[in-house]
Amino acid sequence: MIFNPRFRAGGELQLIMVERVLPGDQLGFSEEFVAGANAFEQDGVIYAEAAGVKLEDAASRTVGVTARRGVRRATQGDVAYGVVENLMESIAIVRFAAVPQGCVSPVSHTDSAYLRVSEIMPSYVEKFRDYLRVGDVIRARVLEVKPLGTYLTLKGSDLGVVKAYCSRCRSGMNYRDGWFYCPKCPSRERRKVPEQ
Repeated sequence: MIFNPRFRAGGELQLIMVERVLPGDQLGFSEEFVAGANAFEQDGVIYAEAAGVKLEDAASRTVGVTARRGVRRATQGDVAYGVVENLMESIAIVRFAAVPQGCVSPVSHTDSAYLRVSEIMPSYVEKFRDYLRVGDVIRARVLEVKPLGTYLTLKGSDLGVVKAYCSRCRSGMNYRDGWFYCPKCPSRERRKVPEQ
């Protein structure tokens, strides 16, 4: 929250409270408000769909965001940078922000996506652990957007792990000669990396 100074007639200083929000920030609940401009309701919670200033209208009981530019949802083909949060047997959960070509802002209200083990490499992959680990930062492409979630792929020479963290001590690793080396412990690990 920030305060925006304004002067009233007569020179008196007035501080107006302004709350800046980002896409996905919670604005309120559907019991209190109706989703207004640049906002959406999901499971009884109203979220911001764009970056801007939170706007509550008590008279019409709406809450929304005043934004210069709206944010579109992720679409097939968008590049997404994300952090691997969980690895299961056949699927990984990735927290991400999609970035369309030529833009620098995220384009989705959701911040979770799924990566299937079959979308790591063009060839057969038996387990995630051979190609990525929890905590790794990846560059992926949005494969499809369905009502149940956004699905990513790492198939492509420009996609893969861009920052790896040691699975033993969680330190940032250095990439050299096809391997990631931990500077703090003797760990050496492989990942699926984008071609330079």
